[in-house]
Amino acid sequence: MKPLILLLICLSALSGQAERFLTVDEALRVCFPDAKEFRAFTVELRADQVKAIERDTKQKIRRREFKAWIAEPGGVLMVDQVIGKHDFIDYAVALTTNGTVLQVEILEYREH
Repeated sequence: MKPLILLLICLSALSGQAERFLTVDEALRVCFPDAKEFRAFTVELRADQVKAIERDTKQKIRRREFKAWIAEPGGVLMVDQVIGKHDFIDYAVALTTNGTVLQVEILEYREH
């Protein structure tokens, strides 16, 4: 009986921890392996853009500002957070220069 209790205690301790899959730098390299340069910038949505996004997606915009990186050559990587069932999930979306989604990567998953 003691090994079973020990196993349950270990599993419950692990289940509450966040798991980091990739850093932003790693995601840039995974999504744009041929890029020679990355330039960071901040995107700030205007009020009319927020309204349009909320109207079209029926989702509330939590933050009007987020980070992005231009990959030369390659495209753009944008990083944001969504609320999972109980906690935040950080993710990155890689876009081609014409706006097509190239890849989505989970950076950090905090759900239990």
